[in-house]
Amino acid sequence: MGISFGNGGIGFVAPLWLLMVVPTVAFVILSFVRSRRIGSKKDRYVLILRCVIVLLIILSLAGTSIRKYTHAATVFFVADLSNSAAGAKAQIEFFIVTALERKPPHWNAGIITFGKDALVEHPAGRTAYFGGFETLPNPHFTDIEGALQMAAALLPADTRKRIVLLTDAAENVGDALKSSRALALQDIVVDGVYFDTTPSAEVQVTSLDVPGRLYKGETYDIRVQIDSTVSTSGVLRLYANRQLISQERVEIQKGENTFVFKDTAQDSGIKTYEIDLHVSKDTVYQNNSAVTFVEVYGLPAVAVVEGREGEGRELMKMLNQAGIETMVLTPQVLPAALEELRKYHALVLCNVAADDLGDEKMKALDSYVKHLGRGMLVTGGDNSYALGGYMDTPFEPMLPVDVDLMRKAEIYLPWGWCW
Repeated sequence: MGISFGNGGIGFVAPLWLLMVVPTVAFVILSFVRSRRIGSKKDRYVLILRCVIVLLIILSLAGTSIRKYTHAATVFFVADLSNSAAGAKAQIEFFIVTALERKPPHWNAGIITFGKDALVEHPAGRTAYFGGFETLPNPHFTDIEGALQMAAALLPADTRKRIVLLTDAAENVGDALKSSRALALQDIVVDGVYFDTTPSAEVQVTSLDVPGRLYKGETYDIRVQIDSTVSTSGVLRLYANRQLISQERVEIQKGENTFVFKDTAQDSGIKTYEIDLHVSKDTVYQNNSAVTFVEVYGLPAVAVVEGREGEGRELMKMLNQAGIETMVLTPQVLPAALEELRKYHALVLCNVAADDLGDEKMKALDSYVKHLGRGMLVTGGDNSYALGGYMDTPFEPMLPVDVDLMRKAEIYLPWGWCW
């Protein structure tokens, strides 16, 4: 708030305190009159002095300041160059060029760009040539508050101050409203110019997802997410290693859409996928494709450890029919080193006793499961689980069964006796 007197002005940070002037002064006068009679010049001087002191205290609380008025002014154009405002970049540039052409000759003008951080595009000056943005702030965030604070810090104290904020208002860092209110208390005028960056019709491929690891012969899903601002239709093409493997006519709804393709890993190695979308309604065509890859490993190898010869014969037949390579090992031949065990994608212990493996190999198998994340299947028999001596070995906490046969049990006989 400011009150101008000729070429000067009086400003108040908290003008509501001025409402206390009349009742406070009246209270001082009334209290003085009641306490003594005003019969001499000295009493009147004391009363006047008290009123002046009270008035000065109130003016101090109101944040009174005396400013010299000037025709000179400084304006900073604060331009939003974040990703959310990318569609309005040309409009913002045109606005600044037009404003600079119409700028009064005694005004200084500067330009600040911002995203996550704020950068000075052009310092404040009488002549500010602008042919397009050259600074590149981090575009992944929108911090309007930080940009306003930088502009305020660069505004000179001896001119009138103005900030023109050019943004889509998609703020995700800071508090622009709080900052603008604080600037208003410093007599800095903040003008906001809003740019609508929402496209009328925009379809984009948001993600193309495949499993992180595959094995030869495995069938898997390929998920495509498409986001759209309108309902439309189009053609979705999927390429594998630059070869077209699927083409579908799709109906796209407004919002999020998910489409699933299936493929089989025929060969080992790196396999590259590309999705391409053609739609009738769209604005930006550059975001209608996506590329990803997956590493295909050879056929998974499973080691079948037989406690006695032939224990895993039937299990090996089933694994081989599923396209899984198997090899037969005895407990004595099974490696005890983790580096040697890692070449197997899974292990099957077919009726193997703990004594045949030993503590060293059991600890290695524990690390094989816990640290490498590999699988281990233990089948039952007369040499496994409790009968195989698994109790109090590294196997016991790994298995989802209780191998303690010494639990107390009550056996009830028909005539009531029990042991």
